[in-house]
Amino acid sequence: MFCDQLTDLLSALWHKEVTKSILKEENMQLSEFVVTLFTGKANQNNITVAAVMGLNALKQGLSATILLMVEAVEFSVPDATKGIDIGAPFKEVGGIWEQFMEMGGQVCICDACLTHNGFTKDQIDKRYEIIGGGEVIALLSEAKGTLQIT
Repeated sequence: MFCDQLTDLLSALWHKEVTKSILKEENMQLSEFVVTLFTGKANQNNITVAAVMGLNALKQGLSATILLMVEAVEFSVPDATKGIDIGAPFKEVGGIWEQFMEMGGQVCICDACLTHNGFTKDQIDKRYEIIGGGEVIALLSEAKGTLQIT
């Protein structure tokens, strides 16, 4: 029994150290709640729900990240969420997004998705973090809760 507990403890410590070493090279912070968005401007309902849920997590006292993957990297350029309004009961996404950022929310962008979709790092809002696959896994595996929006 003691050996099993020791093995579990060593495994957990190793996982934490690997995660720390991955994050050391990035400005990305782990979050308690992560919303992963896969769709772009063609589905404005999804960006609306992502912004609302991210903001609600912050209002509940959780740290929160919105992770932009696949076509959702379209939202990584400055002001990309402004003017998106699907109607009641939701507010315009640009305002929700700014409130999310002002309250300490983090936006991360999949580096490979960015490149694949023809964007360059120079086009990206400077407040956002561009992250690789290892950071994506660390972010999701360390979160207390996640929401995947496709």
